[in-house]
Amino acid sequence: MKLKRILSGTLAFILGLSVINFSAFAEDRLPAFPGAEGGGMYASGARGGNSIVVYHVTNLNDSGEGSFRDAVSEGNRIIVFDVAGTVMLKTPVKIQKSNITVLGQTAPGEGICIGGDSVMLSNADNIIMRYLRFRMGDDHNTQEDSLGVRRGQNIIIDHCSISWCQDECLSAYQNKNFTAQWCIISESLRESYHEKGNHGYGGIWGGINASFHHNLIATHDSRVPRIGTSQTVHTYDDSLDTDNLIDVRNNVIYNWGLNSSYGGENGTRVNLINNYYKPTEMAKRIGFFEIYRGTKGIGGGTTLYADGNIMENNSALTADNWQGVTKEIDDIQWNKCENITDGVVVDGVLKSNNEFIEDYPISTDTAQEAYDKVLQEAGASYNRDNTDKRVVDDVKNGTVPTGNKSGVGFVDSPSDVGGYDYLYGNSKVDSDNDGIPDDWENEHGLNPNDSNDATQLKNGYTNIEVYANSLVKNKINLSTKDVKEKIKYVDTLNSREYTTSSWKALMATVNEAKTVLGNNRSTQSDVDNSLNNINIAISELVKSEEPKSYTGDIDLDGEVTASDSALLFQYVLNKSYIPIESVDLKYADIDHNNVIDSIDVAHILQKSLDSSYDIENITNTITTEATTETSTENMETFTEESTSQALEKIGSLNIGDLSGDKLTEEYYKDGFTIRGDMDNIINIGNSPKVIYNGSIYSKNIPFLNNHFWNINFKCDDKCTLGLLIGNVTDDGNTYIRVVDNSNNELIKTKYDNKNGYIYIDLPYGGDFRIASNQQGTICYRMDLYKHN
Repeated sequence: MKLKRILSGTLAFILGLSVINFSAFAEDRLPAFPGAEGGGMYASGARGGNSIVVYHVTNLNDSGEGSFRDAVSEGNRIIVFDVAGTVMLKTPVKIQKSNITVLGQTAPGEGICIGGDSVMLSNADNIIMRYLRFRMGDDHNTQEDSLGVRRGQNIIIDHCSISWCQDECLSAYQNKNFTAQWCIISESLRESYHEKGNHGYGGIWGGINASFHHNLIATHDSRVPRIGTSQTVHTYDDSLDTDNLIDVRNNVIYNWGLNSSYGGENGTRVNLINNYYKPTEMAKRIGFFEIYRGTKGIGGGTTLYADGNIMENNSALTADNWQGVTKEIDDIQWNKCENITDGVVVDGVLKSNNEFIEDYPISTDTAQEAYDKVLQEAGASYNRDNTDKRVVDDVKNGTVPTGNKSGVGFVDSPSDVGGYDYLYGNSKVDSDNDGIPDDWENEHGLNPNDSNDATQLKNGYTNIEVYANSLVKNKINLSTKDVKEKIKYVDTLNSREYTTSSWKALMATVNEAKTVLGNNRSTQSDVDNSLNNINIAISELVKSEEPKSYTGDIDLDGEVTASDSALLFQYVLNKSYIPIESVDLKYADIDHNNVIDSIDVAHILQKSLDSSYDIENITNTITTEATTETSTENMETFTEESTSQALEKIGSLNIGDLSGDKLTEEYYKDGFTIRGDMDNIINIGNSPKVIYNGSIYSKNIPFLNNHFWNINFKCDDKCTLGLLIGNVTDDGNTYIRVVDNSNNELIKTKYDNKNGYIYIDLPYGGDFRIASNQQGTICYRMDLYKHN
């Protein structure tokens, strides 16, 4: 067994505070994983405990160290799998501890299956369970569910495949804040060991804020699903039946016999939205929902909202869902009202004209869209086994299995449909046994020999969760990729080909999308809306009637006016001023000296006053190679030798060479070393820098007190550094510092001119860094000289 205690003490206390904070402020809560939705979406699993243990399932044994049973016997664990295959249980597994995360997608190869007996979550809170198969079978006469969830809160079951039960395949009730999403719930055993005889049922679903969405429920005699409460199905924590809110949407329901969906006694509130019902010739009743009367002496059946559901090959029920809602007995009275008051129980059925809303959003598809997506993505689909493939093919083709007792339509034993799949796979190299393979750690900047980094937090999630989330191509991952691709497409467009207003509208949607992508708390709906908004903005782009002049038109209104000079002047004073982002900087650099300054402002102002003024052909007013005499006129030097020594250039660094991939790693050239970050913003020293048009300057960020750029360089003996610099703030003060990296000794020179070439003499060789802490100081080139 590989058992590693990773997180405790202070950090665990911080995590505890975070969980409290999540409960208090919904907008700050972190989804269980990207794509988690509905009532259980904020389950934090092992992150909600006092410490985190990474537990490796290393064998397929029923019990003992390294087994699945042992893994879930304690709380505060993230469970990963080093083995693929089927665990054949000898007795039921009962999960009664809280704060557990089970990451089935970490299993190698074709994944993991739990068979032989049932798995029951009981009185366990804060559970995340993903990409597992639960196929109980008929090896034992247990008359249980394949997977049951009772009396817990903050639980999410995601992308699991659940089948071959003797009672129900997935029953989840008496819970609060629960989600079952993107699961395949299929092929209950109709004539098996159940004492009541034929009992091939899908599931009983209930609870407070209980969400069941994007699941495939296929090939069950009844209970597809049974919804709500009854005399034997109590509510969570002795709450009222009317506190129950069960949201059933975007599910695909296929091949039922006696009944499809029904139940919901005693005023239980139910949303039945955009589900796709596909009956076969096995169906005894064709309908969406059968209302059951109250059972506790208070009268009252379901409080139901039904809309957007499709009954395949039945246009009447599809057009009016309430034609597909029937009553258990005739004396149930129908009542209609526009608004529903929580807690009100009336005789008969309350037909709601409004959807019941909970504070746990679900991105909702049409029933047809859900049908397509569910068949594509549901179940343990990281690597679908043959059982799930066969079930999905049945739904697509309208075919059904054949049981050895029931005959055509249903399954009586796993052997009727080929039995358990053979699942295999080899685990990847994981040197530190932290659950993250070495290749992924190397690729993402972690240490493959340090097990502690697995549970270090990255944007709210532990690194091992980030790894596991990256493995699966779930809906939100695919949507996020679509948004990124769309943003890349927008980058290829030429803003000058479109009207200013339509282009600005597109840029607004792109910026909003970038914010959504950068926020781990963004929901599926947020991502989908971002993509939709960009597509709309692209479709609404309007071509300009005439080509616009590029130069000087800062506000993109098609002409150069005093407002352009004002906007640029504001930018010169404050580099974070937003309007300048609307124009390529090279078209604001009127005099082509690689500096955006007040001279450019003056040129634009002159153009606004005199339309004949030619700002397209302003000559460069800066000298790129200043002489020693002119460059040292107004500067303080370290020694008096700087202008009289014979110097030989031994290295030169043009800042314009530092672009693109040069900034993603350490860049070394001719004695200079620059350590960068990514894209066009790099970290050199203590704060962000921007490179443009062959220069580097410290970006003006108001909340930073200092604005450094640092360049490291080495020389074997005393040497001289040459800098071609400028100061775009016009304040007359540019501070350059040289620091000995071995002892942090500081040498400083002050340069008072706006731009020019300066020398800095170093009295000895060593490892140095050159820096500026003056806001707005820019540098075009750095040269290194040795003394002859």
